[in-house]
Amino acid sequence: MRTQANTGHEQRSAFTLLELVIVVAIIGVLAGLLFIGMGGALRGVDVTRVKAEFAQLETAMKSFETEYGVIPPSAIVLTENPGAVAWTASARNTLRRMFGANVDFSQLVDFNKDGDTADVLTLTSSECLVFFLGGMRDGTDTQGWMPSGVTGSVMTGFSRNKEKPFARGGSNRIDPPFTLDVSRLIDLDGDGMPEYRDLPAEGDIAVIYASSNNGAGYSHADGAVAHYHQSNGTQWNENSFQLISAGADGDFGFDPEPNPFVDLTWSDTSDVPLPQRDNITNFAPGTLDNN
Repeated sequence: MRTQANTGHEQRSAFTLLELVIVVAIIGVLAGLLFIGMGGALRGVDVTRVKAEFAQLETAMKSFETEYGVIPPSAIVLTENPGAVAWTASARNTLRRMFGANVDFSQLVDFNKDGDTADVLTLTSSECLVFFLGGMRDGTDTQGWMPSGVTGSVMTGFSRNKEKPFARGGSNRIDPPFTLDVSRLIDLDGDGMPEYRDLPAEGDIAVIYASSNNGAGYSHADGAVAHYHQSNGTQWNENSFQLISAGADGDFGFDPEPNPFVDLTWSDTSDVPLPQRDNITNFAPGTLDNN
């Protein structure tokens, strides 16, 4: 029987090892490009969401200013028992400008709902954002905002009684100008006064809020929250406030508080050192490069 000679043109039934390696490498490269593209798209979504939320917060601040005549401070000391520790002069002045000259500073108030009135609470900028836009926690709220799965509003604004604005309960209240997402309330310093978690962050990072003190100027004192100025020295939003998100990398690029004041230059992308380039704000034009 004749056998057909091997002409070298027979079809192969399997890939060689080298070909398999090349195919796997190509798939890896394509997957990497897809991952990078998806990551960029997700960061773009985060930027859009944060910008939208900051616009809502700006509207809420305008509503607050219409109601109280001022924008909220980004630092204040709350005294629960004035008989033991007197209110600071600065806090008195701030609250009188907000609620009127007849505020009763002798009342006992459990601001952080820990069951006593023995605390002196130094609110950080992020805590001020929650406290002034949200107001008092619901008097019937015994669990607070800490447990997971809590839904609905636990912030009820302030009382219309200008002598006792921190009273809980009753229907004669001023509605909060902003509905806080309960699931994003966190307590970074453990004092029972919540901060508002940064939207892109998966960890415990809070939105930075820096007030210009109604145009009087951003604080330069030790412990003041970091904020940005332009390259010519002019403050961004010099008559209002700054909101700053850490962005996709979860890193502000500086220690926001309570470290000494940091005044950062930010006029355009070229001025912003890494890893601050993906910070999202309510003042810088355009979208900065992601880091």
